[in-house]
Amino acid sequence: MNKFVRGLLLSCLLLTGLIGNAVAQLTSTGVELAPEYDTLAAPSVGGTYVDSTFGSTIKRVSNALGTPNADGGGNLTWIENEYSTMSPFNSDNSKFILVHQSYFALYDGSGFYIHDLPLEINASSEPRWSRKDNVTLYYHSGNMLKSYNISTGAIAVVHTFSEYSSISGNGEMDISFDGDHFVFAGDSRYIFVYQISTSKKSPCSTRLGANSIAST
Repeated sequence: MNKFVRGLLLSCLLLTGLIGNAVAQLTSTGVELAPEYDTLAAPSVGGTYVDSTFGSTIKRVSNALGTPNADGGGNLTWIENEYSTMSPFNSDNSKFILVHQSYFALYDGSGFYIHDLPLEINASSEPRWSRKDNVTLYYHSGNMLKSYNISTGAIAVVHTFSEYSSISGNGEMDISFDGDHFVFAGDSRYIFVYQISTSKKSPCSTRLGANSIAST
């Protein structure tokens, strides 16, 4: 097993900053190597250790290889955040979500697993937290934008884009800072902005090719 793979297994998932020093840093400009890189044994789930280089307290929140796979049977092979630019936390950091290989699971702000989300909320549906409340997740399924309430388990259709067979954020979409807009691509071609509060979409831009976009 090479060092990269070993490091991934060891750190999957070690969530930094949940307790202890939220921001630990050094002022040196060199590369800081972890002295225990090849020897450190990961703590059990819920356990912590202090990074000897930066002084950060790190808490382990998951153990993929010991977690049942609710979708495909057996155990999971990995658990992680969906994408580095998308925050897994809701607005008050009381909850966060992680990808359990093909679907998402809900954790509390202290890093403890709560339960799996419906399998419809998966790695392709790009769930995003509402910025207006702490219990709503938005996600897409087929040509529908949906919402999921983590407190009640209720699923609702926010809008059906009947003019398309599917909508997607192409792996890059996030909810706007005002919590009221999404950018989607209809049928992987028609790019538009959707406003939640008015249930309206902007005029589309048609992606005609790799280097050309035309308004429609």
